[in-house]
Amino acid sequence: MSYAPVASAVTDKPMARPAGQNLTSHLLRAVESQELCTVAEALAWCWPDPVTSDAVVGFSYATDQALWWRYTTDGPHTAQGLLSLDDAYEVVAFDGVCELRWLQEHHGRGRAVVLGEEPDHLPRGPQLTGCERSREYEPLGDRHHLLAGLPVPTAPGWTRLQARRQRYRSADIPIDWSSASAPPAGIALRSREYISEDEYGNVSVTETRLISLLFLSEEAMLLGDPPWDPTNHAEGER
Repeated sequence: MSYAPVASAVTDKPMARPAGQNLTSHLLRAVESQELCTVAEALAWCWPDPVTSDAVVGFSYATDQALWWRYTTDGPHTAQGLLSLDDAYEVVAFDGVCELRWLQEHHGRGRAVVLGEEPDHLPRGPQLTGCERSREYEPLGDRHHLLAGLPVPTAPGWTRLQARRQRYRSADIPIDWSSASAPPAGIALRSREYISEDEYGNVSVTETRLISLLFLSEEAMLLGDPPWDPTNHAEGER
């Protein structure tokens, strides 16, 4: 799946694997839905009781827009109110523990996949296996994707990324402005990369899981902590 609103990864220093450590110590696993489902069914499958996890956020692609939203008991909603995902053809949602991916295949229904490191937190479903689709990968390290725009306050529980250039629009991001200890200078999307080892001992990055949104202070952006590349950032909304 593509992550157009957060498309450009920013390299961080990866965690070094201790000598002799194998790839089975801490793995990424994935399960898939048993049949094609709607977006609403996929979200309910992954988070049966979303009210207990206010951190469930996501983004979706439709033919005319890409939007960030938050998932609660009432369903997905933006800063302006409830959001229908009936026209979405691709959806990604995450809460720091799991990541849900859904891609439309036929008349509003598609296959859903959930990735996570903790088997007890994965929904019921067939586990993905096999050489081409294996998701049993060891975590390598975290990366940060800088979202384009200047953070400004907006509706409660949200922060607006104000466009710096006319080629893209401003976007409301589901991260609470009031939770920042000081006025933030940017917003980043944190992800985790995973490596796998083939039969010849070659190790490569083979999967990425989205973790969370976080504010960046002006000092962090100037010092590159977390590191980011100002010439290769991502748009908040298309």
